[in-house]
Amino acid sequence: MDLQLNGTAVIVTGASRGLGAAITRSLVAEGARVVAAARSVDALEQLAAEHPDQVHPIPCDMRDRDAVAALVPATLAHFGRLDGVVNNAGIAPAGRLVDTDLAVMEETLAVNLLAPAALCQSAARHLIAAKRPGSIVNVASTSGLKGKADRKSVVLGKGGGGGGGGG
Repeated sequence: MDLQLNGTAVIVTGASRGLGAAITRSLVAEGARVVAAARSVDALEQLAAEHPDQVHPIPCDMRDRDAVAALVPATLAHFGRLDGVVNNAGIAPAGRLVDTDLAVMEETLAVNLLAPAALCQSAARHLIAAKRPGSIVNVASTSGLKGKADRKSVVLGKGGGGGGGGG
């Protein structure tokens, strides 16, 4: 398949394993260069070793606003451009909502809602200023369509569809 991605630069969050790693590999196969962001440093480095010229690993905890804010500038510094973002990182703590500490809910909202929104804003601002077309893809769990009784995502939105804990 030719998605015409040769030379493009894309940020993928939750890139260290699962769907995020598969998305990264697929983008690379189409000619894109990828900033692979996740918490799992060893897995990111292994992914980058598979594609040393096309994957740039950046350890990033999606709960850390400063780390998320640094992704667009880091992409521009490394690849000289930004053409897209795949917000894939996500968490879905198991357990009953009534038994869940508010701190867990805040963490879930930070990873699944606030971090992707902040990254969307940052990327969109850059794309608009650069007058460059781009794409932003937000990955969500099917829990948004049909909830699961043991997942807080029933109430909080995006569930575990994105890399199992942010990578």
